[in-house]
Amino acid sequence: MVALSSLVLLEIQPTFAQKTVLQPEATAPAPRIDPRFFGLNIPQGEIRPGGNKRVVTTDEAGKAIVALLHARVGKNGIVMLPDGKLVSRTPAEASATQRPFVPLSHDETARALQLDKQLARLTLRETKHYVFLYNTSPEFADMTRRILETLLPGVMGYLKNMTLEVHEPILPLVVIMFRTRQEYQNFQRMPAGVVAYYNTVSNHVVMTEETSIEKLKQELGLQQSISTIAHEGVHQILHNVGVQQRLSVWPMWASEGFAEYLSPTSFGKRMRWKGAGKVNDLRMFEIERYRKGRPAGTEAGQLVEHTVGAARLSSTGYATAWALTYHLARAQKKSYATYIRNLSEIGPLQGSIQSDKASMIAENKRLFARHFGSDFAKIEASVLKRLDYLPYNDPFSEWPHFVTLLNYGKRGNERQADVFHTYRMAVKWGENQIQKLPKDKQVAAQYDVVPFPDRRRAQIYLKRWLRRRVK
Repeated sequence: MVALSSLVLLEIQPTFAQKTVLQPEATAPAPRIDPRFFGLNIPQGEIRPGGNKRVVTTDEAGKAIVALLHARVGKNGIVMLPDGKLVSRTPAEASATQRPFVPLSHDETARALQLDKQLARLTLRETKHYVFLYNTSPEFADMTRRILETLLPGVMGYLKNMTLEVHEPILPLVVIMFRTRQEYQNFQRMPAGVVAYYNTVSNHVVMTEETSIEKLKQELGLQQSISTIAHEGVHQILHNVGVQQRLSVWPMWASEGFAEYLSPTSFGKRMRWKGAGKVNDLRMFEIERYRKGRPAGTEAGQLVEHTVGAARLSSTGYATAWALTYHLARAQKKSYATYIRNLSEIGPLQGSIQSDKASMIAENKRLFARHFGSDFAKIEASVLKRLDYLPYNDPFSEWPHFVTLLNYGKRGNERQADVFHTYRMAVKWGENQIQKLPKDKQVAAQYDVVPFPDRRRAQIYLKRWLRRRVK
């Protein structure tokens, strides 16, 4: 499963496949998801929970080890090896045992990873919860370690406050960082624009320091990177503390919105994780940009409804998923916690992935409606109203901004104005606002676009212009 936005890629599946399977048990629900959806090349069959039963099998080097049964698929089984990787095994290749499951230690995990020729020359660093392999700049590596080690206990604390059952990760969390996009692509081929991902089969986060936007402005590249680090880190945490079961599929808006809600970061001199549930500046910026460029006549509720049902999310979709999560986690706190608790019960190879021609998943919309109602127009209005009162730090405040000045009315004595990050958006807003006016006022309506070196000066000018008397 590949889910993309301009900043992140989530839960990518590897291309390797193990030809393996386990002893079946009696009853089982109908299969929901083809294992090949996750890159596991085994036949479809009845899906049953593995119950973390212990089995003796062999690792990829042929060494006898104890693994945990993660799921049953017909006569086949998917097991978790001591390094955290999910593979398939046959009854002939795995048998029940009472021997304990012993996860690899940090040192053992590092040594196993360095057997891969692509990782052997990377610098190794171990922290309390993580194993990092990287050839990035020391600054990027230090920033990543600092964010993730702060993120883990903070996110766990927030999840506990939601009365969700969580536990410490039983495995070291692996993060692999490449300096260049070419090295990153050589490790696992990814679509253009994807700079990081969490792999639910290997349980690794993989990222690159180099982004195309970084060449435009280094600070912007860092802002994108720090946001992506935290976002992918949250996905990895949720899959390792008992909230989201590996190989399970949540509604896209819930999976990405919750990750964005738990991973807001601050920029400038103090690049850090802000704390779960704080305002996500990048997503606020994205929502602001969407709202100002929204075409006249857009149907109320469309933004939320399309996001809730979407099989894939655009960058605006990620922002809307965050905004919706932010609102529900406050306005309907108990209902939202119950919703996440219900999602946590979705087992491996279960979830809704069947979409229509418009790439919408009807079941996800029905599930949302059961918890929060189906009046999408009312929900959207509440979400946007909440956002209007949220303070946030524009991540591009030091960049050039444009003010659109609109005059209309019989004498041109009625006016509107707003601030934009690009000239194109400023022009589009002016044209859209004119279309929204009554026909008699459109005739005399006109607008001008004035450039400014930064957001602060643009806003000062806007306020002064709106206060001026029209002669």
